[in-house]
Amino acid sequence: MKKLGCFVVITLFTSLSLGVTTPVFAGDAILSWKANTDSDLAGYNLYYGTASGSYGTPIDVGNQTTYTVTGLGPGTHYFAVTAYNTSGNESGFSNEVSETFTTASPGVLVVSPSTGLSASGNTGGPFSPSLQSYILGNTGGTTINYTISNSQSWVSLSETSGSLDPGTSTSVTVSINGNADGLGADTYSDTVSFTNTTNGDGNTSRSMNLTVNPATIDENAGDYIVMF
Repeated sequence: MKKLGCFVVITLFTSLSLGVTTPVFAGDAILSWKANTDSDLAGYNLYYGTASGSYGTPIDVGNQTTYTVTGLGPGTHYFAVTAYNTSGNESGFSNEVSETFTTASPGVLVVSPSTGLSASGNTGGPFSPSLQSYILGNTGGTTINYTISNSQSWVSLSETSGSLDPGTSTSVTVSINGNADGLGADTYSDTVSFTNTTNGDGNTSRSMNLTVNPATIDENAGDYIVMF
């Protein structure tokens, strides 16, 4: 039985993206190889390990020329393939290929700007400024889930939960709603909390302050007499 041909492609799939360049985050390796042309070919054995030329128990992949090795941990992994025929004879190893996997960094929630919202107006409204937009981003290496919460009914959130893949961002708006129109003259406050529910990295909050002033009376307005 002749020796296998060289590998023609090796592609790595990770939790972050497809086809990333080395080093990549731990994940799966899809390997493919040139077919052995012997007429009595029965199948292939795939070998892999963490040291060059030193492999564990092979995987019998059958008569196919591609296979996915899943759940590879951090470190360098080495791969080679042999062919076997219908009599059980096995060829020598193909050329060896390797790839280095690294551990993905935790996802980190980042919220900007760092300022809160301070609004004011007379009783009955309107209040200015009436809203504040925030950009939520993930500067880490893994996907995170987040929640946004507050406690006062006069503050509205454009969304209260979501997820962020590494390197992505989204916009969230915090606004003063119509419930503020019924507030009496006073100073009110609320806290909007941004929580990374995956690992807690980047948890933060922003303050919301509202000053409601007494309604003003126009002292120059005179009395009007209607004559019939």
